[in-house]
Amino acid sequence: MDHAEETAAQIKSLTGQTVPFVAGPIESEDTSSRIAAISGTEFGGVDVLVPNAGIDDFRPVDVVPVDVWDAVLATNLRGAFLICRAILPIMRRPGGSIVHIASASALVATPGMAAYSASKGGMVSLARQMASDYALDGIRVNAICPGSIDTPMLRAGFASHPDPGEVERRCIARHPLGRLGKPEEVAYGALYLASDEASFVTGAVLVIDGGFTAV
Repeated sequence: MDHAEETAAQIKSLTGQTVPFVAGPIESEDTSSRIAAISGTEFGGVDVLVPNAGIDDFRPVDVVPVDVWDAVLATNLRGAFLICRAILPIMRRPGGSIVHIASASALVATPGMAAYSASKGGMVSLARQMASDYALDGIRVNAICPGSIDTPMLRAGFASHPDPGEVERRCIARHPLGRLGKPEEVAYGALYLASDEASFVTGAVLVIDGGFTAV
């Protein structure tokens, strides 16, 4: 809730526009329904949807608890499915754009991230399927696969290990550009895919990963 209020305040300071927000578990149908209802009432429809809720876990299949597996899949994949299902009826046709935030871990193996990789792989497949299903409606659906981006979630993942610094160094070493990505570098990719400049782009996977998947 605090982060949502902070973001809404930043948007208002930059644009003068008041931004409504809904707090709730993204894996709940009720949350998605409330988001769609407010979007329809306040804006009369939706032009762009970016499903971006996510959690991670750093364990392989034989170690990850079933409840953790379920939680990661529920947030990352079920959540994306539910918000898309709720928003599609009010998405502007033609011209609507959905940008899924997946992961480079959907494309190449990342040791110890079984649940996360599976959820993000599912998101890439979901984006491609939706691109096919809604093309004739003029709705474009694409996915972004970021590498390791310097976010609070990534930092929390580092901190969960006995030697956070060593884990961070190993993570950076997997990126040929030799650094972590910045959130705004992913945001610029999403902005492109959401814009009219990408009007002939659908079913695509935009990799923003500092070379992570190239080696």
